[in-house]
Amino acid sequence: MFPFSSAKEKENPNSEFFLKNLVLTTLNVFFAGTETVSTTMRYGFLILLKYPEIEDKVHQEIDQVIGRNRGPNMEDRPNMPYTEAVIHEIQRFADMIPMGLARRVIRDTHFRGYTLPKVWLLAQWTFAKSLGPFCPPGDEGAKAGALDAAPGVQYQN
Repeated sequence: MFPFSSAKEKENPNSEFFLKNLVLTTLNVFFAGTETVSTTMRYGFLILLKYPEIEDKVHQEIDQVIGRNRGPNMEDRPNMPYTEAVIHEIQRFADMIPMGLARRVIRDTHFRGYTLPKVWLLAQWTFAKSLGPFCPPGDEGAKAGALDAAPGVQYQN
């Protein structure tokens, strides 16, 4: 059935290697990824429309590093710090999944003096990181840290 599954897995009634699971997992990855990417891009375009001076700087950096005669590649990334900073700020500001994704421990786990029982769900809370206003690179808010601009929020790394 699957080239990577062994004969032993095929006989295992608890195996996760079956067609329905493969199809559902593929659909989850496709739809979840498509929605978050498209929504992040929509936010990015709207932010760049609101801040045309940022769009101009990103456009200048792209023209300087990549030019107009070829497509971008991964080797260009280190040479485009402003563009990368804008992308990261858009991702922070948009925050598509503020509650993160729930995780479950597979057995009772002891971590830093705490016991996490097998049935316990873990969730990360990233919403506090996105409370600040959009802070373009070079902006005083970005220099101080975007969280400093969010009133009443205290965050420790």
